[in-house]
Amino acid sequence: LSRETTARDEIHNLGAVVPLTDLLFGEDVQSQVCAAGAVLNVLGPMLGPEDQNNPKRTAFKKILSCALTVGMLHSSLRDAHALWQNESTGMPEQT
Repeated sequence: LSRETTARDEIHNLGAVVPLTDLLFGEDVQSQVCAAGAVLNVLGPMLGPEDQNNPKRTAFKKILSCALTVGMLHSSLRDAHALWQNESTGMPEQT
């Protein structure tokens, strides 16, 4: 949907980019990746041509990659912290 020009404009005008970027830092990897693709589809055309020599697009892709990495690391650290707390208190792990 975010690849079509009309839909892309409506997504942007309605302010849906911010909630999509919030998903980048979520716990579900598939949602993170879909959100990154949607954000790139919505904002990408504003960054100029899809070319490896386009520094704006290259930088934006790196930012999206970093956001995905931070989201995944945060989720892993939260899980590890919860496990550590359960082990230190003698409580069984919750699933």
